[in-house]
Amino acid sequence: MKIDLIIDGHEKTFTTTFVSGLVYRKYVELSEEGLLENLSLVARERLVELIVEAFDKQFTADQFWKGLDAREIDIVIIQFCNDLRTQTKREGKLNQLPITSTKKTSTK
Repeated sequence: MKIDLIIDGHEKTFTTTFVSGLVYRKYVELSEEGLLENLSLVARERLVELIVEAFDKQFTADQFWKGLDAREIDIVIIQFCNDLRTQTKREGKLNQLPITSTKKTSTK
């Protein structure tokens, strides 16, 4: 995952290749609480905190809010949620597994 933020007047790119199961668990909790169906301010704030945690606190929640164009905030939040839901990392690995044949060969 990747996020570009403006911090101290400079664009900085933050990446993470590992998102912990704990972050996913918190995401599921938010979903079960119904907060993801209507992105209220409370839901957005909790998701931003989750994003900060997912990126191993490379930036703060305030830096997230200040560093994104207001028109991009919901897009970034929704993309983060989609990335967690689709589990693209696992799918990518599964697509690389070799295919094995189940046919038995006869020995005559």
